[in-house]
Amino acid sequence: MCRQFQILCIAALLALTTATHAQTPCDSTRFNDTLLDKLVGYWDLRGKIGNREVTNHFSAKWILNHQIMELHFKDTSYEALVYLGYDCEKHRYVAHWLDILGGKYSETLGYGTRTSLSTIAFHFDYPDGPFFNQFIYDAQQHSWHLHMTSGNKTWGDEYLTQPYYQAVWFQDYEPFRIAGNLYYVGSYDLACYLITTPSGHILINTGIPGSEDMIRKHVEALGFRFKDIKIVMITHGHFDHVGGVAAIKEETGAQVMIGEGDGNVLADGGNSDVIMGGHGPLFEAVMADRFLRDKDSVELGGMKILVLHHPGHTKGACSYLFTVKDERRSYRVLIANMPTILDAVTFPSMKGYPDVQNDFAYTLDTMRKIQFDLWMASHANQFDLQAKRKPGDAYHPEVFGDRAGYEAALDDLRKAYLKKNTSSPPSSY
Repeated sequence: MCRQFQILCIAALLALTTATHAQTPCDSTRFNDTLLDKLVGYWDLRGKIGNREVTNHFSAKWILNHQIMELHFKDTSYEALVYLGYDCEKHRYVAHWLDILGGKYSETLGYGTRTSLSTIAFHFDYPDGPFFNQFIYDAQQHSWHLHMTSGNKTWGDEYLTQPYYQAVWFQDYEPFRIAGNLYYVGSYDLACYLITTPSGHILINTGIPGSEDMIRKHVEALGFRFKDIKIVMITHGHFDHVGGVAAIKEETGAQVMIGEGDGNVLADGGNSDVIMGGHGPLFEAVMADRFLRDKDSVELGGMKILVLHHPGHTKGACSYLFTVKDERRSYRVLIANMPTILDAVTFPSMKGYPDVQNDFAYTLDTMRKIQFDLWMASHANQFDLQAKRKPGDAYHPEVFGDRAGYEAALDDLRKAYLKKNTSSPPSSY
């Protein structure tokens, strides 16, 4: 029995070691680390350093051809830039911590090892003694714990959270062909669409910060080159749809297009978002190459996409209408930006958005009149993706022709509109 237990323990250890090393493969072109991928984005940081309570803005992004991760800590009294890489020969992480305390501490490199599938432990040999910092990921809460010790004492504990995030937003989902040259490349709930053409591809929406790696994987799994993306179009400027724009633009050189009313939100990283802004950036800021207006058209490689301005959810929210064709027939497709009314919205107006009620009324009215064969939306749950198609299902475009579901969704949104205000229902109802 003891011998069997010993063998089981050795097998478990080998499995953990193999899995751990599999998360940090060495690649001469990219540093791929699925744990660090979960750190990408903008976070609220709260905790305690010694006896001092701290509140920081924290961000993380891949830089230098995806070989280095840059971390940025900033509050009113402290700022640091940290650069994380991986030494393939010595099989260890390398951290260079630069902060406002100057060169005494900045010249010391830290070295880290993966002590579990969710923890990286760093060790810094500073002039006044060793310092340890563990980065611990909680998959259930999608949060991070930075536990710092010096000698035998706890030096500090900091916690990274993203209060607006939902687990299904970064949950992977099988990419698939929707209809003709239209493909789904998003996450379980954050819908992203790839339209392929002989002249390059169009990507609609990019998910939360860090989603670019998932999207790249999906595009390549479908047999297309990620770098062939020429245009990135956005349905609206909330961080859960534009989080990957800057990284994708940098990697592919794609032109970025967004509704005119959301251009400033994209340009300041979401800080001017009338609902979630005002506390610093939520994603990496990027300048749009083109602002879209109602009835504009976007053309590439024989594709022509009609822009439908559907404000309310945001000032610049847009839906997109276009035709794709497969071996049997053509389909008129609507990528609908559904006019969801967030709890923080107030009628008849709100700070930063005086026409919000009128815009919702207009959009609820005009969306009822659109004719299409197939429809999808910015979120998978808005068009019941998981109910209509299971992973592994055969190609079947018609499941997305659910006009009754579209009408029912608009009916539910109308009820939400009337609950906010009963004085001026949309004219179509």
